[in-house]
Amino acid sequence: MKVKKYKRFTLLVLVISALAILTGCRTVEEKYDDLVSEGKSLARDDKTSKAEKKYKEAIELLPEKSAAYLELYKLYIDEEDYVQADAILSEALEQVEERSEKKKIEKKAEEFIEKGYLDVVYKPTSEPIVTDGPDLTGPPIVTDEPDSDPGLTDILDQDTDYTPVTPTSEPDITPTIIVIDPNGTPGINIPEDDVPKDCQDLNGIEIVICDWYSDKEGLGNDYEEARDFQRQVMMERHNYIIRADGSYKKDSIANEFVEYATNGGDDRYLVFVLPNNWVTRAALDSCLAYNLVYIPDILDFSEERYRQNRVYEKYVYDDAIYGFNVGYAEPGTGIYFNKTLLKEAGIDPDTIYDMQKNGTWTWDAFEDILAATQDYLDNSKYVMQHHALSCNKNAMVTAAVVSNGGEYIGRKQDGTYSYRLEDPDTTEALEWAVKILTDYYQYEPEDAADGYYLQEFIKGGAAFLIDNESVSEESFDHKNFEAGFVMFPQGPKAKTCVNISEGNIIVIPSCYGEEKSRKIAFALSKYFADVQGFEDINEDYIDALHNSITDYRAGMETLPMMYEPEHRVLVYHNVLADIDIDKDFLRYIYAGADVHLAQMKAREAWQDVKELDVPEVEVPPVTPSPESEYILADSDKRYIDESELAMLSAWGCKVARNEIYARHGRRFKDAELQAYFDARSWYKGTIEPADFDDSVLNDFENKNKELITNYEIEKGYRD
Repeated sequence: MKVKKYKRFTLLVLVISALAILTGCRTVEEKYDDLVSEGKSLARDDKTSKAEKKYKEAIELLPEKSAAYLELYKLYIDEEDYVQADAILSEALEQVEERSEKKKIEKKAEEFIEKGYLDVVYKPTSEPIVTDGPDLTGPPIVTDEPDSDPGLTDILDQDTDYTPVTPTSEPDITPTIIVIDPNGTPGINIPEDDVPKDCQDLNGIEIVICDWYSDKEGLGNDYEEARDFQRQVMMERHNYIIRADGSYKKDSIANEFVEYATNGGDDRYLVFVLPNNWVTRAALDSCLAYNLVYIPDILDFSEERYRQNRVYEKYVYDDAIYGFNVGYAEPGTGIYFNKTLLKEAGIDPDTIYDMQKNGTWTWDAFEDILAATQDYLDNSKYVMQHHALSCNKNAMVTAAVVSNGGEYIGRKQDGTYSYRLEDPDTTEALEWAVKILTDYYQYEPEDAADGYYLQEFIKGGAAFLIDNESVSEESFDHKNFEAGFVMFPQGPKAKTCVNISEGNIIVIPSCYGEEKSRKIAFALSKYFADVQGFEDINEDYIDALHNSITDYRAGMETLPMMYEPEHRVLVYHNVLADIDIDKDFLRYIYAGADVHLAQMKAREAWQDVKELDVPEVEVPPVTPSPESEYILADSDKRYIDESELAMLSAWGCKVARNEIYARHGRRFKDAELQAYFDARSWYKGTIEPADFDDSVLNDFENKNKELITNYEIEKGYRD
């Protein structure tokens, strides 16, 4: 009997020991999963404090995994603790690095913003509206404690117009009521200044805003719901209808406006949204738009909402104002970067954001990173050639000019224009841009399709892309890396980073006369009025953030920065009829270009522009140095050696190969190549590519062409 008991006891000890051993052998990942599972079970039983503790233990165990962060975020959202949700998302974004895991966190961060939880942490400065429409009061208003960990709100602190509020344990929700205005119309408690007598009742008129974009679908968020409701209330209160017609074309709407206004209009009430171009400017010069200074009791241009979009400054003549816009213009040119590729090169992408934030994001800083990236790529595992930079060349050059305080065309205080293409600040920027293009640019093949530069970046062939912020989301559908986005760096003559502010302009045809124009202007002032409870909301920023294809810091730091007035500039080269900046000048700026020669080309083209004070001096004939005339000066007289090609970039090889054809007068389909040879004094391009006969080439030229072609293929410069 004792033996049996002993055996049972021994067996029990062995089982317990085995379980202990097995338990002790659990992997860290298994312990993590157990903690998350226990937390979820506790949360289902409403044991939130214990669940929170389990999730935090899991995070401490494996901070690089996303599951515990996501469950803890959900717990805080369910508890309406938006500040803690904000903080845990920020911590997760810093700790989680694996791409698929981080995407889950970023998705929650976007949800956090889109659902308006930031408006809870950072309350708009005005009071909520009282309405019979949508509930605009939002969730409870809370905020972080002063000594708590930094979160989304801290990142936004310097970049938004929100004002922190005192935390409250019980939200003060204003009850929904119906307000009857003096005319007996059920509506909304929206206070108004004294309404001009002739605008109190607009007699049922229908006003149509003519543009090319209003047909796009909205985001369907609380802001848009409140905005549309407020507009409806105003229409009912003052007896009018206003709607947008997005069926027009951007490249022809200015001409349609000119024709309509010149012919005296008709019985309709039309408002035109015009793009920034010379047709618009010529139309306003001809007084085809109503002078808005005649109605200061309706449109007060001292109000901030009219000054945020600086476009009206371009169309002020003496004391006349012929157009306006409300809110902010969309962001301009910036720099996208492949975070995955930079990390491979040993470069921390966050340092770029940090430099942007602390004011040290400069040309030199950008060039240092380009050099380090190119050095890595030149010595990397990649079989095909990779480049540090791909870009929309013309956008890049113009961004460089304004980033150094330069301009192609300036505007004086008296409204006249000035020639600034050869100013020192502009010239310095152009020479720097040429250097960057020469050293780091991803050159396009002769037969490249439109948008080649963009596709090269998307497929991972370049580390940086310089282009407009508004690159469509669809264009990035096929990228397999995480992208960042920052402003264009500042030049040595600038105080900060800037981007071009190019909003559209809203005009009323002058043929309508005062009575009709007053009614339209009044309706527009209500249509574009601040939405109560959302006065500090930047509608354009919400839209840009929604469509962003980049990372969290781009949305929280770069985009808000690009909207700020001190980071926006106007340009005037697009409002003069006889100036085509691309054709007259930018086509002569490329890798290895002679900036002075390009400036002389533009000066010659603009000599007859009456509105521009181009120096009327005789331009001496330009005699480029032998080095700038040829890449391989005697490739038609001797066999070149491959070692000579080792000193050439991709662009240099391309030019050297095509020099062989250019000597015989061949023209080129490649616009950059054609512009390059057009600038050579020896070049006489008379033969179209389809008519060129290769039999004119001698043996030296044929062998050298073959050598260069094989070298380009070997280096990955061409397929």
